[in-house]
Amino acid sequence: MLADVAHSPVDDSQLVAVGGTLQRFQVLPTGAVDGTTLHPPFDVLAAEKGYPRLGGHLQVAPGLLTGVVVAARAIATARHIRAYLEVCRLSTAKLLASGASGVEAALVRHGLPEGVARAAAPGLLGPAGLSTPPGVTLRGLEAVAGLRRRFMPDWQPSRPLQSLIGPTPDGEAGRRPLE
Repeated sequence: MLADVAHSPVDDSQLVAVGGTLQRFQVLPTGAVDGTTLHPPFDVLAAEKGYPRLGGHLQVAPGLLTGVVVAARAIATARHIRAYLEVCRLSTAKLLASGASGVEAALVRHGLPEGVARAAAPGLLGPAGLSTPPGVTLRGLEAVAGLRRRFMPDWQPSRPLQSLIGPTPDGEAGRRPLE
């Protein structure tokens, strides 16, 4: 995917694994990497520190961004996992309902400067943020599977991709409940 975007070969030796968004943001000033992908609000913080934004997820990999909770299959039906998913769903609904001002206030409460929080709120409320449509997950999995097939033409997933997606509150068709 990087080679497609860069229009030139990308060798594994050129890539440095640096963890999640916070870790990727923290490694920028060290000089260990030339660039990275950042989610809001870290993309805004990076811009404030003088790192130019070359493009966002929607320009580079449209439709691949979504929220994911991963749990071992053996505990996927456990009460604490279901409770965690419900808390995530309720928190997301509450933030969406609060609008930009509510998201901004939540980010400020977590220590971000007001300007950064204000700039990050639209991204968090947009189509690649909290309001990501459920269908994006399946399209993202299909895109990743297609990318893998480019390098391993005979590869097939061990089970249907839909079976890897957890439930939505309304039990959307194609989703396997965690019960």
